[in-house]
Formats: sequence, structure tokens, C-alpha cells
Amino acid sequence: GSSTREKGFMSTKLFEDSIIQAKAMGIKKASLHTIGEPFVYPKMTELVEIAENHNFVLKARSNGVLTKRIKSTYKKYSPSLPKVTLSIDSADKNTYEKIREGAKFEEMINSLEEIKRINKTRSNNKKMTIHNKVVISSDNIFGIKDIFSFYEPYIEPHNHVFNLANNMGLNQNYFSK
Repeated sequence: GSSTREKGFMSTKLFEDSIIQAKAMGIKKASLHTIGEPFVYPKMTELVEIAENHNFVLKARSNGVLTKRIKSTYKKYSPSLPKVTLSIDSADKNTYEKIREGAKFEEMINSLEEIKRINKTRSNNKKMTIHNKVVISSDNIFGIKDIFSFYEPYIEPHNHVFNLANNMGLNQNYFSK
């Protein structure tokens, strides 16, 4: 089924108020992910700046295909967004695009290349760390080993996490077959 939640974007004021309330409760970080793509948000860079102003850490989980948005968000290093977690389930183009319906393999690779280029200009303590959450399925189970070698120029081996499918934020058509 599809989500019945109202679609739209959170205002930057609500976001800032939420961070202030979270900090008052002792919460120091939050994740922007699960249902929806955080880099679709037109004011993502503003959210990072708001978090930075409040010394609050964000994590973003993305399918990695919005290269221009990722580039504009990470162009300026922010300690408030030190890493991005991507959902890359295969080193094979056809398998990746089958699992991540609508995503383009080339765009995801372009995003990895862009983060790599940005990182080359930064000192070690200001590099963006890339993590990968892989959903294991019958289509990619035998290609898991290839993920390590194919993505080695971008993602350190210990930054890959492998999970079994759940119903959060995944292509329901793919996982219901």
C-alpha cells in the first residue's frame, strides 16, 4: 500500500523549532530519511545551516540520484551533516535499477563521483563519509561480494550495512513479488 500521510515539505521554522525542542530533551542528532528523499527538499542547504547554528548533527539517507542537490548541500562543509547513507543494493546497473525503481544507476555513480571530488579538496576531518545500506533480496544475494570491490573508491568496506527487507521506504511493487 501507499502512505496515507499528507505530502509536502516541513517549514524551516518547524524544523528549527523541532531541533530546539529535541536539544532541550538531550537529543543531539536526527536522521532525515526512511520515507521520501531528503535531497528533494528545495531548502535542504538551509536545514543544514539551521542545524549547524544549533550545534545539532543531521544524518541523511538517500538513493543518491540527485547529484546537483547533493553537490549544493555538500559544497560547504558542515559538521552538522558529516555523512550520507545511500541505498545502493547492487554493483550491477540492471539489478540496481530493478530494485530501486525509477532510480538511474548513472546518476547514483555521478553523486558518488561528486562527493569524491569534493572530498579531495578537504582535510581528513572535513571529508564527507559515505555509508551504504543494502537490502538483501533474491536478485542481489549472489552479487553482494561485488558491492565491496565496485564501490571501494567511494565507500570504505566497513561502511556497508546489509539488511533484510522491511516495508519502510522501499519500492512496494518490487518487494511484493
